[in-house]
Amino acid sequence: MSRKVKDPEASTRTNDMDSDAQKDLADKKLMEQAVSLQDAIFNTATFASIATDTEGIIQVFNVGAQHLLGYTAKDVVNRVMPGDMHDPEELIARAEELSAEFGREIRPGFDAMVYKASRGIEDIYELMSIRKDGSRFPSTVSVSALRNSDEETIGYLLINTDNTARDEAAASQSALDQRLRDQQFYTRSLIESNIEALMMTDTHGMISDVNQQMIELTGRTRDELVGAPCRNFFTDPGRADNAIKRALTEKRVNDYELTVRARDGAETDVSYNAATFYDRERVVQGVFASARDITERKRIERALQKTNSDSERASRLKSEFLATMSHELRTPLNAIIGFSEALKDGHVGDLTESQQEYIGDIYSSGQHLLDLINDILDLSKVEAGMMDIELEPVDVHSLLDASLTIVREEAVAHDLTLTFDGTDSLGTPLLDRRKTNQIVYNLLSNAVKFTPDHGTVTLSAKRVARPRVGKIVGKRPVHDFPLPHSDVDQFLQIRVDDSGIGISAENMSKLFLAFSQLDSTLGRKFEGTGLGLATVKQIVELQGGAVAVASEEGAGSSFAVWIPLGPTDSEAPAWSDPNSKIEKTATAPRGTDTSASVQASTDSSILPGAGENSPTVAKVVATERAALDDASDEDGAASD
Repeated sequence: MSRKVKDPEASTRTNDMDSDAQKDLADKKLMEQAVSLQDAIFNTATFASIATDTEGIIQVFNVGAQHLLGYTAKDVVNRVMPGDMHDPEELIARAEELSAEFGREIRPGFDAMVYKASRGIEDIYELMSIRKDGSRFPSTVSVSALRNSDEETIGYLLINTDNTARDEAAASQSALDQRLRDQQFYTRSLIESNIEALMMTDTHGMISDVNQQMIELTGRTRDELVGAPCRNFFTDPGRADNAIKRALTEKRVNDYELTVRARDGAETDVSYNAATFYDRERVVQGVFASARDITERKRIERALQKTNSDSERASRLKSEFLATMSHELRTPLNAIIGFSEALKDGHVGDLTESQQEYIGDIYSSGQHLLDLINDILDLSKVEAGMMDIELEPVDVHSLLDASLTIVREEAVAHDLTLTFDGTDSLGTPLLDRRKTNQIVYNLLSNAVKFTPDHGTVTLSAKRVARPRVGKIVGKRPVHDFPLPHSDVDQFLQIRVDDSGIGISAENMSKLFLAFSQLDSTLGRKFEGTGLGLATVKQIVELQGGAVAVASEEGAGSSFAVWIPLGPTDSEAPAWSDPNSKIEKTATAPRGTDTSASVQASTDSSILPGAGENSPTVAKVVATERAALDDASDEDGAASD
């Protein structure tokens, strides 16, 4: 049996053929992939890809170019140059720039678009593209030369990208940046234009910003201040630290006084006002503070304090002097009045007519002077805080009747009609008898004095609730004063109406001023010191009451006072002012031993009355109070 021998050359040829076939297959696949990739690139709608020949005539116009520029491939291929789709003015400008750069003339249009690429230079620039419908959009153009295998230029590839969105975003960002710069400038202008020194600190008190006023106040530069502890620039660093802590704790600090020390040692009193500031997450970032120069205010305050102190001292000395001198003057006056009255009444023998006239003048002048001294004494005692309120059960109806009797003689002399409009239900509340009598007498004598002959004067009284205090019904203007705060609900209203000359609205405010008279000329018609109504107001307000007047020129006047009453007639008014230094003394009924005086300080709301079931007082003080009792006795004698 014969064997076949393999031919080595044939086997080699077979293997080479297989290898060539595999290589061809790989090359075919690679070519197919390249073609697919090129098709994908040219058919993408994202970029406008335009290929031209060397003369600039469009040969390829991909889907992206059609979508972006609005032309179809049929519209432009072998017909149009890319330069026709861009702003001619921009192409002229580009040609001029390139001509200047390369030192040779470059024509506008396609040459200007591909000149750098034709020289092998990568070229990317921006142009305004024009669509088929004439609309424009900003674009970026990337140009490269297309070469064959022999490196010969066979055309150009232009890739356009629409920059509209990018430019709009850039414009928005630019506008936002500009608004931010404007806001920063505005904020800075506000800070710098502020007349007060301003600074910002972090939560540890380190200065982060200041304005020009703070620089001038401290005498330091911005660089010296920013980054330094703010405590370093105040005379009391601990107090400055406390201001920061308070601002962080309480969110705000108002009128916190500090003293700034400048570089040259000058010290400035400032009012520190601060508030915290936050970031977007509402986290505290620090403290924004202002320092207002209050040096002048402090100087004025010190001057006013000294002036007030001097005024108070002068007023106190005046009141003490008047109180002392009034008592000293009354002693000889009592003798003059007493002896002149004895002579006038004929107790020491008959007098001639002229002597009788002289003695009458002496007596009336002495009485007039005594009235003046009594008014000054009462007013000065109130101002000096020496007047006490001495309470006792008072029959109001009887007291008012007695007051009318005192002025009746003078009223009859001028043919005035005196009337009393009061009910029998006024009761016997706890009042200061002497002071109430003085109030009524002053109001009545004032009315009689200023009412023309044949006129009328009416005295009325009633109990009213707190809301009625200060109210005088009618069309005439009313001038009143605020009622002091208290727990009193009931008041005794005493009112005097007259048909007198009346008072103008502008003059009513002068009525209750000491030594003030509406007719102050030397030839004035009506006598008086101008103390009567001032004394009434002081005494009423001393008891926690109020006064008011209603009047009009030619329409008469109405004066009213409201005196606080207790819840019952056996209880004193509940004065609630804890700062009052007035003593309210409940005087026992007549005939009772008063050697031990029962007193209650003003924080006690109840005082003892006359009955057996009187409430317990706050404290009992046994004292003779000789000086004050003497003064009261003398005042009482003068009133009688």
